[in-house]
Amino acid sequence: MKKFKHGILNEGLNSWLFEDLAKHLSNILGVEVVDSPAEFNYVLSFGDERWNEEKIRKCEKMFIPYERIKNTSDKRILAKLFSEKRIPTPKTYLCGGDQIDSILNEEKDKEWCIKWPIGCGALGHMIIRSS
Repeated sequence: MKKFKHGILNEGLNSWLFEDLAKHLSNILGVEVVDSPAEFNYVLSFGDERWNEEKIRKCEKMFIPYERIKNTSDKRILAKLFSEKRIPTPKTYLCGGDQIDSILNEEKDKEWCIKWPIGCGALGHMIIRSS
């Protein structure tokens, strides 16, 4: 098997989610999509679980460090980091589904984007209005 110097790593259980992005990045960057670690990796998916941390950490050289990928994949972590660093953000509630109705009743003049706490892109997002 040929070991690439650079690669867009897209393999495993969730690789189908990133297939189009992997092809697009490959075309614009001129870097191969690989299913095993290259010497330097742009990791989209790697492993048979949601995030196989042990396996991903074996990719020693990553374009985006693993801790950064992990932080940005969970909005709850981002909210905590933004709050700690006092980074201005739109009003955000981290809550369960059972709390949504009470928030909508309190904030009747607002439009909301409901997001899953984990995930990528806009997968599963919904726009709702209080009215």
